[in-house]
Amino acid sequence: MSVRLPLLLLCLVFFPAWGTDEIDDFYFDLSLEELLAVEVSGASFSLETLAYTPASVTVFTAKEIQQLGARYLRDLTNLVPGFQSKRQGESGGLFSISGRGRQIGTSTRSVKIIINGQAITSGYVGSSIGSITTIPLDNVSKVEFIRGPGSVVYGSGALMGIVNVETYQQQNFAQLSFGNHDYASSVMNYYRQGLQFSAIFRGDLGERYSLKNVDTGNRVSAKDPYSESHFYLTKSTQQSRLQLHHHRNISSGFYSLDRVDNDLNTSDRQYTMASYNHRFNLNDYFDISSSVFLNVRRNQFSARLSAPGALASISHPSSSAAIEAIGATKSKQFGAKLVADWIFIDGHLSVGGEYLYSDPVSGVAFANFNLQQLSDQQFPVDYYDNEPLAVPFIRPNENHTFAIFSEYQQQVTSKFNSIYSLRFDYAENIGEGEVLPRLAFIYELNERNFIKAFYSQAFRNPDAIELGSINNSSLLGNDDLTSETITSTEVVWFSQHSRFYLSLAYFYNKIENSIEQTSIQGTRVFLNHNKENNDGFELEYQHELNARFSVRTSFSRIFNMLDSSFRVSDTTGSITLNWKHRRWQVNASSMYLSDTEMLMNANNDRLTLPSYWYHNATINYQHNDQLHSQFLINNLQNRHYLTATVSTTLDEGIPSRGRELLYSLKLRF
Repeated sequence: MSVRLPLLLLCLVFFPAWGTDEIDDFYFDLSLEELLAVEVSGASFSLETLAYTPASVTVFTAKEIQQLGARYLRDLTNLVPGFQSKRQGESGGLFSISGRGRQIGTSTRSVKIIINGQAITSGYVGSSIGSITTIPLDNVSKVEFIRGPGSVVYGSGALMGIVNVETYQQQNFAQLSFGNHDYASSVMNYYRQGLQFSAIFRGDLGERYSLKNVDTGNRVSAKDPYSESHFYLTKSTQQSRLQLHHHRNISSGFYSLDRVDNDLNTSDRQYTMASYNHRFNLNDYFDISSSVFLNVRRNQFSARLSAPGALASISHPSSSAAIEAIGATKSKQFGAKLVADWIFIDGHLSVGGEYLYSDPVSGVAFANFNLQQLSDQQFPVDYYDNEPLAVPFIRPNENHTFAIFSEYQQQVTSKFNSIYSLRFDYAENIGEGEVLPRLAFIYELNERNFIKAFYSQAFRNPDAIELGSINNSSLLGNDDLTSETITSTEVVWFSQHSRFYLSLAYFYNKIENSIEQTSIQGTRVFLNHNKENNDGFELEYQHELNARFSVRTSFSRIFNMLDSSFRVSDTTGSITLNWKHRRWQVNASSMYLSDTEMLMNANNDRLTLPSYWYHNATINYQHNDQLHSQFLINNLQNRHYLTATVSTTLDEGIPSRGRELLYSLKLRF
């Protein structure tokens, strides 16, 4: 059915013509000049504009996010060249974020996510997973997508990129939203004299899917409901900032073997972070910044791991029950950082050190069968009817990491700027250290055009799962793993004008000791692999055609795709059209992702999943200075496109959601 009539009716109902008098253009007035003047904070130890930052960067401001109707970090990702986000697992709340053609398993291991200057990496899988990759954008002031290695600044894990999120919203507002699938959301943000408090609640009852049971070949029915809550408390002064964050996401796995709406497969992911930053301004040329943080992550799950009867012939006493497990993981991290900054007439020097402690990760499952015997193929496997057996599935792994770093920026001439960075990291648990250089050169051809050249290295230490996954018949860790490293070179042409800007980048990556899953006799094992190379180019273009109409496009092409990244598209693109007139603003965006592959079985047989386009649209109406309405349509075509999964329990791929309709009302006060 055409969406034109429903859209028209909705506009008549919710957006009455209240006159055409001039009002505060709070939501719509954003010039390209303002965007180009935004200072990037996540690419180095100093603030720089897009033209002078030592990386390829895409920035979204709060106004752009509002116009797009983006609710989560993943909603922006596919609008950025070099980045991709897809549904990653058989639980409805899990999405991956990958950078420059590389994705490891189902996790966001090669891209590091930062919130207000603080990395939110998990000690469990060394990545920003689960509810954290669904970061809400309702209270966000700016999001930076930084492409390329970033370990010089952020250490382990920043292999292919960084996503830097800032949540400072110096305004008071409340927002209510509702939509299909019984979607509901409420947001409140309060700000006064440096104190900010945000609370976000949302969820829905899920969409119904028809999926294939890989054991029987029959179709099964399932849904993917979820609920989540997010709390932010920040107190800032000119010299200090205290912040507390808490995220919780509860979702139901919409499929696992023969599951049909039985509420068994669920996950509860929680993340809590506290940090304190203080800057000592000793004089106009020298200051010292310090920070400490603590984060705690808890994941609880219940799951059906097999079809009924799968262990009937190899269990004692013999049982036709399905393998059912309830488990939990917990990880804790503490860190401290100290940075000294000197400003010279023609340069800027930053020197500092960092310490990170990761508490031993715990992971225990309670199951009705002896999972340890099953993993070791000790038959018959003991069956426990009334008293499930506690079995650890992660070997405890405590770690201390130490780092020292420096960065020197020199204005060689009025048109030539150079940046020299060096970092040394040492991880006690693997007994390895990494020396990481970065060189950046920026040459101003004229006031509108810049040439940038980068050479950088990055690394990622193996995480607790890769080192210590045990008692798992399908996935085993390896305590002999070493760190994986990347060496990257990049050349960028950046052109900025009053009405448009263009960024064209070419990069070449060399990866050594890549940590990948390899199938050995039907069991996936983590191993270091030999060298792999990939390269590609990225294009980003934004143009204000006139005061009412603007366009934003992106394109990326990866050559020589890494074999470990077969689940990632080698070609992506997007186009966003924005039209505004007085109180109205209409936005339409389209994203393209080329075909991908996925594993069909333990023999590494692969299935090709087709490419697809994904279309969204928003209609915004500003009633007055305080009140703003938005109607959002995600997936205009109502297509259940498929994305790749690591496991083989969904051998057709993971289906996306169909069309989503949402209405929001936002009140500033």
